[in-house]
Amino acid sequence: MREGEKEPKRRVLKVFCWGWHRVVAGYMNEVYPIPVITAAIGGVAIDVGFDLVKRNGNIGFIELAVDRSVLAVFDFTKLSGMSFAIYGVEEYLTDYWSGDVREMQKRIAASAETKFHIGMEFGDMRELQSIFDIFMNIGIAG
Repeated sequence: MREGEKEPKRRVLKVFCWGWHRVVAGYMNEVYPIPVITAAIGGVAIDVGFDLVKRNGNIGFIELAVDRSVLAVFDFTKLSGMSFAIYGVEEYLTDYWSGDVREMQKRIAASAETKFHIGMEFGDMRELQSIFDIFMNIGIAG
């Protein structure tokens, strides 16, 4: 940016009005507004949404968009005990996580995707903070 130029405004709050959710036999599209705070930390796009409609015990979700190379070296033991999904940015209904890291890495290697989402739900703000801490401490974001 040149001296005297104003920094462009960044949109940090957006509203999603639809979302795909996993159900037993596949996915279901639901339509209702979900406020989402979006940011980029260390080149990683992060969305934090507060979904108070689903009533599944969680108050929201966090979604990180990471490069293929990040998933190749990511230590998934840091997420043990947590429920998460890994899916493509372009082909977002393609689920790459099967519970087995090697199988997931094979699926990612065979895909044309260059970026992937790691999606997790959280039940309270402490849980959201612990998710942020995991990703900050291992260098994915920041």
